[in-house]
Amino acid sequence: MEHLGTRTTPAAVASRQDTQAAQDGRVRLDTLYRWRAAIADLDGGASTKYSVCVVGDSITEGAIAGTTTADYRDKGFVGRLRAYLAARYEDVGQGFIAAYYPFDYPQWSYTGTGWGFHASFGVGGRSRFTSTANDAASVTFTGTGCVISFIRGGVTGNVRVTIDGTVYATVDTYTSGAVDNYWNYTVSGLSDGPHTLTLTNLGTSTAGGAAGNSLYFNGLTPVRGARGVIVHNIGSSGAKASTLTPEAYLQAELQQFAPTLTIIALTANDYTQQTAIATYTAELTTLVNRAKTYGDVLLVANGARSVITGQTIPQASYVAAMRAVADATGVAFVSLVDRWGGGPNAVTLGYLNADGLHPNVKGHADQANALAAILLDVPVRPNPMTRVTDRSITHLTADVTNTTTTLADVRSDFTQTLEPNATYRVEFYVPYSTAATTTGIGLTLTTSAAPTLLTGSVDIGGVAANGTASIYSGAITASAVTVASAAVAAANTIYIALVTAVIRTGASSVTVRPQFRSSVAGSGATIRAGAHLELTRVA
Repeated sequence: MEHLGTRTTPAAVASRQDTQAAQDGRVRLDTLYRWRAAIADLDGGASTKYSVCVVGDSITEGAIAGTTTADYRDKGFVGRLRAYLAARYEDVGQGFIAAYYPFDYPQWSYTGTGWGFHASFGVGGRSRFTSTANDAASVTFTGTGCVISFIRGGVTGNVRVTIDGTVYATVDTYTSGAVDNYWNYTVSGLSDGPHTLTLTNLGTSTAGGAAGNSLYFNGLTPVRGARGVIVHNIGSSGAKASTLTPEAYLQAELQQFAPTLTIIALTANDYTQQTAIATYTAELTTLVNRAKTYGDVLLVANGARSVITGQTIPQASYVAAMRAVADATGVAFVSLVDRWGGGPNAVTLGYLNADGLHPNVKGHADQANALAAILLDVPVRPNPMTRVTDRSITHLTADVTNTTTTLADVRSDFTQTLEPNATYRVEFYVPYSTAATTTGIGLTLTTSAAPTLLTGSVDIGGVAANGTASIYSGAITASAVTVASAAVAAANTIYIALVTAVIRTGASSVTVRPQFRSSVAGSGATIRAGAHLELTRVA
C-alpha cells in the first residue's frame, strides 16, 4: 500500500498547518469523523469505494490552471486532490463529468443545432438538452464502464448510446410519471482504458411516441477500480451560495452521489457581488445542512483575490461568516484565504493569475497541498523535493501484446504531460512474457519533443537462467532509443523489467509515453496486467 507521508494524529496535522491559525479561527478540523473512518477502512485493506463531492465555483472547476480541458481537470486543485487519493489507493476514475464541465473548456462536445442549457436541473442548473433529432453529445472517459445521468420526463425519449463507434443500446428516457432529475443508466463490460461515448437524440419515444422527442442529461461518472475515493467535481462557474440552494441542484446531486465528505469551497463570487452577510450566512447554512444528511462537511474559504475598489464588505467578513456557520452547524472549516495572507498578499506571492482572482498552477497546487494535508493526515508542507502532489501512478489492468518489431504504446492514457522547466523521475515496472524462448522484448520512453535532459536505463530480467547473465541492461540516451533483449529463459513465463529515467523539460511542456515491441516479427511480446508507470515531479 502506498502512503503519501507519515501518518499523524489530526491534532498534529492542525499543528503542522499553523498552530496560530488553529487558535485564531482559521482552521477547525475536529468533526471529520465519518471521513476518517472511511480512510481507516481503506487503509485497513477494505475493497470498497467512497465518494467526495467538491462544490464550488470556477476555481473548483480548475480555472485558471491552464488553457485546456486537461489543465482544468488535472492541474486544478480538485484534480490534484484526486491524484493524491489515487496514488494512495487505486485510480477509481475521474468522478462526475458534468454536461458542461468545465465551462471554459468543455469536456463534452456537441453536434447539431438544438442544444441549450436547462436552468432547472444539473450542476448549477446547467444540464444540457435538445429537441432536435440526431443532435449528439460525445465525451471521452477512462474506465470499464460509466453511469450516465439522464433527466427523465414526459418530453424525453429514445437515446442511442454508442461506445467507440459501436451502438451499445437504445435507451427510452420517457416516463409519464414525475420528472426524475437524476435517472441513471449504467454501461458496463468495457476494457479498462479510454473510451468515447456518444448520446444521440432519436426524436421519438417507444413508450411516449412523438411526445418524447427530447434528450436531457446531466453528465456521466466513469466506473473504474475496486477500492479508493471517487472525487466528484461539482464546480459551477459563477456560483455563489445562492446559486446552489435550489432544491433541484445540490440536494439532487448529493443524493445521487451520497458522499462521505462534501467540500464546499466558496466566498469569491459572494464577495465580488457583495451578498449581504446575513443572506450569505443563511444560504450557506442551508447548503451545509443538506450535505450533512449524507456525510461530513468541510467548509473551505477560498477565492482570495485582489481588493476591489468600492467594495464596502471586505472578503474577511465572508471568511468570518463561513467560520461562524461551521461553528453553528458543527462542521470542519479551513481558510485558504488566510493561508495566503489575504488577496493582496496572494498576488504578491504569485498564487493568482493576472485577473487577480483565479489561482494559477502554483495556486491550485498549494490549495491541493492544504486539503490533502487535512484529508490524508500528511504534513501540510511537503518536502519541496518530493512534490507528492505532482506524483501519478497509471496501472495496466489487462494484458497488451505486440507481435511486431514496431514500437507501440502500452495504452493511450499512459501518455503523460510534463510541465515546462521541471524535473521528473520516471519508473515503469513491466511484468512481461514472450511467446518463444528466442523472442525478447524492447522497451523505451518516447517524448513529443527533445527535453533538456533525458537519461534512463532499462533492466530486463529473465533473459537466461538465474545468474549473472539473467538480466539484459541498456541505456536510454534520447527519445525512442530502445533497449531490446533477444530471448527469455522460458516461453510464456512472466518476468520483470524496469525502466527508469530522469527527464528535465525546457521552456515548453513535453509528453512522454512508454513504448514496447517484440524482438521478432510475428512472435508476441506481452506486457502483463499489473504493469504500472510512476511519474514524480521532483523539482
